[in-house]
Amino acid sequence: MERLPVNPRRHRIAPELRKRVAQACNNCNVKRAKCSGGQPCERCRKSSRECLYPEVVQTVSIPRLEHDALKARCALLEQALAEAIPSQRERDKLMQHIQAKHNAPDGSQPPPNFSQDIAEDTQQFREGRILQDPDGTVRYLGESSGATFLNHLREYMATVFPQAFEASWSGASNPDATAFISALGKYQTHDSRPLLSSTVDPLISATNEQAAAMLSEFQHSAQDGEGTFASGGIYFWIDVQAVLDEYRAYVDGVRTLEASPNIVTANAAFAVACQFNPKCAPPWETGFGQAFFARAKGLLGNPLDDSIINDATVLALLGFYLLNSNRRDAAYIYVSVAMHILIVHGVHRAWMVDEQGKRLFWTVYVLDRWLSCLMGRPALISDEAIKLDMPRDSSDLPPADGLRAHIELARVSNYIVSNIYDVARQTEEPVMTTLCIQKSLRLLRSWSESLPATVAGTEENLSRDRAVGELHMAHNQLIILTVRPLLFINVKRVTADMLLNGRTTGHEISHKTELDLCADAARRNVHLWHRLLNLQRPARLSVSSVHYLFNAALALQLYQLLGHNEAQEDYEEVGFVISILEVDQSSNKEYATDCARVLTDFNSLMARLQNVDLSRTASRIENVRDRAHGLPSNSSIILSPNGETSPTSYTESHHQYRSESTDGSAERTDLPSYDHRTYHELLSWLERDNLQQKFDFPHRFG
Repeated sequence: MERLPVNPRRHRIAPELRKRVAQACNNCNVKRAKCSGGQPCERCRKSSRECLYPEVVQTVSIPRLEHDALKARCALLEQALAEAIPSQRERDKLMQHIQAKHNAPDGSQPPPNFSQDIAEDTQQFREGRILQDPDGTVRYLGESSGATFLNHLREYMATVFPQAFEASWSGASNPDATAFISALGKYQTHDSRPLLSSTVDPLISATNEQAAAMLSEFQHSAQDGEGTFASGGIYFWIDVQAVLDEYRAYVDGVRTLEASPNIVTANAAFAVACQFNPKCAPPWETGFGQAFFARAKGLLGNPLDDSIINDATVLALLGFYLLNSNRRDAAYIYVSVAMHILIVHGVHRAWMVDEQGKRLFWTVYVLDRWLSCLMGRPALISDEAIKLDMPRDSSDLPPADGLRAHIELARVSNYIVSNIYDVARQTEEPVMTTLCIQKSLRLLRSWSESLPATVAGTEENLSRDRAVGELHMAHNQLIILTVRPLLFINVKRVTADMLLNGRTTGHEISHKTELDLCADAARRNVHLWHRLLNLQRPARLSVSSVHYLFNAALALQLYQLLGHNEAQEDYEEVGFVISILEVDQSSNKEYATDCARVLTDFNSLMARLQNVDLSRTASRIENVRDRAHGLPSNSSIILSPNGETSPTSYTESHHQYRSESTDGSAERTDLPSYDHRTYHELLSWLERDNLQQKFDFPHRFG
């Protein structure tokens, strides 16, 4: 029942002087009758009506100046919220969530339907994958892992390509598509393959001259460039001269093995040196340092039974060796044990540690963060638990600038992995990925701007210091990793727009500034590798450089689909990466070759997608609501327009395909229909954000 408005001419009367009650019930108010008050009032009691009174509304009087200031601040906050969260729908949901928490009497969680919506949205995309290696062993890989992202791309291709091409094309003429999509659920690693056994002849050891040559190579390739790097290198493992002196004393019979713990360290360093450069190895070592790895492992014993701080050095070196042998899970375990030994001895709290031990801890820390990023698994120790100060310059050690910069970059890496990819968030509140991406980009930009002169990406540094080039490649890779969710969202949206609406231009591209940053970072990494190959001692492909180059090429291939397919230089850059990976002869050659093959196959599929006859694919949408049958069995893989030999280069391949697809488009008929499941999957790419750009809260972004 609506009440009549209050007479504005009524004067206010003190309660004790009133002849009527201050508030009439609703029934008396409508009838303009005198109300006796009470519950019920006399009139309602006599007429047996329900007696209801309006809710009491308290008013507050404030000065107009204060009112105007609050109103202006409210408008400013609304504008800031609109800039942070452009979607009105998402802003409304955020307000509902905060309101629900505010109204909860005990600070409990939001209503069940809201929490369930968040849980359902985040579960599918944030849970990583259980993938199978070539030997059949299954392992968990989180969302930041390149293998998991590649699996997402295979799922994307498996959805798209049966709809984009004719059913009459035979799969036999498409080995690239068959290989790429059939690898769904698998990833490339050598973890299940046995290394050389520990039965190494103990009587065969490196001579003093051979030891000096291998430690010199180790110092150049894995540490500080034999003292030539102004940055001091981005890792610190050992005091090379002290290890060499102890090894010589052992070989000359001056010291026993029991009195020479650095003999174990020396063999681990020998293994790493032979892995980087087999030419420095003794004639009897032909397995990229496997004999030295086995000897170091045998001399180390079981660190789970008894360990000293020096064991952490050996385990870290062996983990580094395994990482560069494409045995990432084994490396993850070795580095984990090394970190725990250091924690047991209190190094993370600055107990019993000198400057050299401090640098060792931070090197293991960097490895831990790198493996966390590479595998999509939680880091072993939080930054809050570490009370050890940063490395400092010392007269008897290399400069610390490179290692300090590497540590700071590793911290940013941990934020990216933990928050954007939800690997180790410490709050139960839902996360808004876009805000985490923006903060990550700010952190990366701040890192770059605050670098000391010896580590900056200047012409002089890049021409003399290989470690600086590798550090900036790691920085660019983190930019790619940060923006990769937005890139994939846009690729899926554009693909769905092409197939469902037949649209070739005018696609809705969100976060274009960030996408351009990603593409620029990918190009810089390719250019940096050009520079590293032109050094006086050219860089060799390690597992990290293969990873950086592969991800750079993959990002450029995806970027080309977003209306940038005329970028001639990008095709050339991708072709350069493929050629580098194909000819690699290092200990990573199988891994590099596999990456080159994936890039080649993916290139072929993306070129076909960009040149599909969209007028015919879009026409199939008309029947999807009335037909509920599955796709023909022979349309489940991507088919090639011809079975002729491929061109000689990536760029030529792309342009030849564009020409062939145009010439042969008139002959293709009998397009398969979409089934309902595929149709709704494509439709979801247009309507929702699979990375849940949902919510976030101010305290997460201090």
